[in-house]
Amino acid sequence: AAVRAAADPMAAADARAAATNYLNSARAAPAAAKAAAGAALCADVSDVSVALFGYSLLADAVRYQWDALDAATRAQLIDLSIRSLRGIAEDAAAAPRVPRVIRSKAGVLAAEMHRVAPSAQRSEILAAVCALAAPGCAPAAAEVVCYVLAAVSDDATVHVDELDGEERRTLLSDVTGALGDILALLYRTLESSFVAAMGAAQQGGGAQQALQAHASALNAALAAVGAFANWAPLTALAQSRVAEACAAIMGVEELRGGALSCLKLLLERKRGREADAQAYDHMAGVALQALCKAADSIPPRASHADEFPQIVCNSLAASATNLGNLPAEWQEGMLQRMLRFLDSPSVHQSFAAVGFWVTVMREGAYAGRSAELQSTLLALCCKRCVRFTRETGPEDTYPEEEFDSAGEYHDFFSNYRHKLVDLTRVLAGMSPSLAARALLEQMRAVAEVGARAEAAVLAGQSARAALAELEATTVFAGGIAGVYERLDAARITTQDVEAITQAVQGVAGCMWSSKPVMDKLAQLLEGLAPLYGLVVPALPAVLQCLFGSLQRVPASRLGSASCLYKLVRRSPRAFMAHRAALTQATDAVQPLLTFREWGFLATAALTIACHEGQDAAMGTVRWIMTPFQRDPQLQAWIATYTQSFDGFMRGAFACTLVNGVWVQSSDSVEVNAALERRRVVFHTFEVVHRLHRSLNTAGANVERASLKREADWLLMPLLATVRHLHNVWINRL
Repeated sequence: AAVRAAADPMAAADARAAATNYLNSARAAPAAAKAAAGAALCADVSDVSVALFGYSLLADAVRYQWDALDAATRAQLIDLSIRSLRGIAEDAAAAPRVPRVIRSKAGVLAAEMHRVAPSAQRSEILAAVCALAAPGCAPAAAEVVCYVLAAVSDDATVHVDELDGEERRTLLSDVTGALGDILALLYRTLESSFVAAMGAAQQGGGAQQALQAHASALNAALAAVGAFANWAPLTALAQSRVAEACAAIMGVEELRGGALSCLKLLLERKRGREADAQAYDHMAGVALQALCKAADSIPPRASHADEFPQIVCNSLAASATNLGNLPAEWQEGMLQRMLRFLDSPSVHQSFAAVGFWVTVMREGAYAGRSAELQSTLLALCCKRCVRFTRETGPEDTYPEEEFDSAGEYHDFFSNYRHKLVDLTRVLAGMSPSLAARALLEQMRAVAEVGARAEAAVLAGQSARAALAELEATTVFAGGIAGVYERLDAARITTQDVEAITQAVQGVAGCMWSSKPVMDKLAQLLEGLAPLYGLVVPALPAVLQCLFGSLQRVPASRLGSASCLYKLVRRSPRAFMAHRAALTQATDAVQPLLTFREWGFLATAALTIACHEGQDAAMGTVRWIMTPFQRDPQLQAWIATYTQSFDGFMRGAFACTLVNGVWVQSSDSVEVNAALERRRVVFHTFEVVHRLHRSLNTAGANVERASLKREADWLLMPLLATVRHLHNVWINRL
C-alpha cells in the first residue's frame, strides 16, 4: 500500500509523504528484515511498482549487507532468485505477461547472487540459470537468461571496485571456466531466435507479437555476446561461432544494429600470438566480409540521420592495426571501401576513414607499395580540407546539418582538419617526391581558383566557395612544407626542388587586387615559408608579389607586411640577398604606411641584417632611425603643439622594435666591438630623452594631456628595452 501511495500522483500530499517515509525506513531496516520484505514484494509481479521496489530491497541487501546475513538466509535468497527466474520462464511459456523491466531486474538479481556466492556455488547457479534457456524454451525465458549472462560478464570485468584482488581473480576464473557453456548457449539462442524471427516475419501481421518476442531475445543475446567480446579469450570466441551468427544477422536490416556492434568489438581486439592470432584472423575474416557487404549496400548520399553507415565505417576502421595480417584480397577490398568513406559527404564517416588511413600508413606496410594510392590520398586530403557550408558545399548535402549547432561543427571540423594534415604529413614523409608533385599540382590550381574568387568579389557576389578552397590549399601546403623542413637532405632530389620552385613561383605570380583574395594569398605564401630555404631562386618572385600588393591593394597592406615579416623570421638567411630590395621597397611606400605596417617591414630588414653581420645590422639601425630623426611631422608638432603624433610614434615604435630584435638576435650575431654596442644603447637613450623633452616643452595645456595619453604606452617599452640591453651586455659596458 505504501508503494502504491507514494507512486500515486492523485494521493494527498500528507499521505504520499507518510508513504515515502515508511519506504525509506524499510530501506534502512536490518538486512534480514529487508531481505524478507523484498522477497514478499517481488513475488507479486501483477503490480510493476510493487515488484520493482521488492527487487530494489533485495539488491540493496545482497550488494551492501550480504555479510550481515546468516547462511540460511543467503541460501534462501539464492534459491529465491533462481525460482523467480524459473517462474518468469514458465509464465512466459504460456504468454509473455511479465513486463521486460521485471525480467531485467530478476536477471540482475541472479547475477548479483552469482557474484557474492562462494566459488563452489557459482557453477551451480550458472547451471540452474542456463537450464532455463534449454532448446525450445519461450523467447522471454531466453531473454532473461541473456540478461543474467551479460550482468555476470560485467560483474567479472567492469563492476569489480568493491572486491579485493583475490576475490576479483576468483570471480574471473570461475566465469572463464564456464565460458564454453555460456558462449554455446548464446550461439544457440542467436540461431534459434533468428530463425524464429524470420519465420514470424514471413507469416505477416498475425505473428507480430511473436516476432517482437523473438527479436527481444535476439537483441538480449547480442548484448550478452558484446559483453563477453570485450575480454573473453579469442580462441573461445572463435570456437563458439558467435562471429558467424552475427554476420548472418547483419543481412537483416531490422536486426543488424546489435550484430554490428559485436563485430566491431571483435575487430578492436588485439591479435595476439599463435592460437589467438589464428582465432582472430578467422573471426576478422568473417566480420570483414559481413562489414564489406554492408558497406557496399550503403547509398552514396545516405541520410545523416541514419547512424548505420557511420557505425560500419567505424567498425572497418577498427581493423586498421591488424590489416597487414589479413589475406591480400581482403586488404585490397578494405582499402577501396575506406577510400570511398574518406570521400563520403558525411564528415563523420570521413573522419573515421582518416583515422584508419593514418594508422595504416604509419604501420609502414604500404610504404612504396602503391604510388597511385598515395597520390589519391594526397589529393583527397586537400579536397577534404575545404570547410563545407551552405555556401561552399554541394547543393544536396550540408555537413553542418549533422551537428546541433554551428559551434559544434566548427570544433569537430577543426579536429577533422587536424587529422587530415596529420595524414598529409605521414604521406609526405613516406614519399617526398609524390608530395612535391602533389604540391605543384595544387598550386597550379590556385591561379584558377583565385581568379574565380577575384571575379566574384569585384562583381559584388559571394566568393566564399573559392575562398574556402584557397584556405584548404593553404592548410594542405603547410602540412607538406612542415615535413620538408624536417626532412633529411639526402631524401630531397633535384626534381623535388624543381617542382617546389615551380609551385612557389606559380603562386607568387598571382597579382590579385581585392583584399579577401590577397589576404588568402598572403596566408598561402606564409604557409610555404618552410620551403624557402630550398627554393632561393623563387624568393624574388615572392618579394615582388608582396611589394606589389603594398601599392596595389591598400586594404591588405598590414597583412602583406605582416606576412613578409613572418617569412623573414622563419628563414632569415634565405633572404640575405634581398635586404637592399626590401629597404628600397619600404622607402618607396613609406608615405603610405601606418607606423605598424612600417614597423613590420623595418623589423624584417633588421632581422635579415642581424644574420649578415655587425656592420649590416648597424647600418640597418641607422636606416630605421632616419624617420625618427628627420620626420617633418614631428618637427611641425614641436613647433605648433599640434596633435599630429603619427610621425613621432612611427619613429619611436621603430626604435623599440629595432632594439627588441637586436637583443633577441644578439646570440646569433658576432658582436665584439664595445663602441658599436654603446651606439645601440645611445640610440635608445636618445629616443627616451627626446620623448621626455617633448613632453616637457608641450606646456600645461590640452595638447600636452593628449600627447601624454599617446606617449604613455611608448615610454615603458622604451625603458624596458634599455633594461634588456643592460642585462644582455652588462659585463661589457
